[in-house]
Amino acid sequence: MKSKEFIIEDYGTLKEQQAWVNLIKRDCKPYLKDIKRIDNYRLYRGMKHIQDAFSKRKIRLNDRTPTDTPQIIHDAINNYFNDAFGAPFRNAMFCSGDYGEIQEYGEGYVIFPIGNYEFVWSPNIEDLYKIWDEYQPEFPDDVDAYKRMAADFVEREIVDKYTNRHMTKAIESGNEVMVRCNEYYAVDVFAFNEIEGLF
Repeated sequence: MKSKEFIIEDYGTLKEQQAWVNLIKRDCKPYLKDIKRIDNYRLYRGMKHIQDAFSKRKIRLNDRTPTDTPQIIHDAINNYFNDAFGAPFRNAMFCSGDYGEIQEYGEGYVIFPIGNYEFVWSPNIEDLYKIWDEYQPEFPDDVDAYKRMAADFVEREIVDKYTNRHMTKAIESGNEVMVRCNEYYAVDVFAFNEIEGLF
């Protein structure tokens, strides 16, 4: 019979797992208060090139260069979020309550924002990039026309469709949740299955 101190499927010893839980309880109080029951609500993120079952990570909040969205569109969306919610939420961490939605972006992790955090989500929009991808016409050659197109996209597809309330509903929706905080804990999905009962 194995000792409880032996490694469990490469997800740490019970002592290490309890230390992870203690860190989350200590450092993530605002988020834990918002989700109320950790066994009902998981915020997922797909990440590549991460080897650790548990890690503390930083979010790049400034000067984010979008991977697929044109910069003018990215900036127009950020301007709206900044005006409406006080922060440029396309410079954020993208998460979802739907595990299936995040798997195309990498290995699945359960996310815990550290300290004070902000978030926005839409009950109507599963993934903002997909909305843009369906919307986009041919790009105008003229920069001013391009900016007008970006403003039109924001007005038609984004204005009044987002909220910064009800994290539990955001998770339940399975839609994209944009989270801004300085740091967060990431727990491998399978490791989280091991530690969930320790909370």
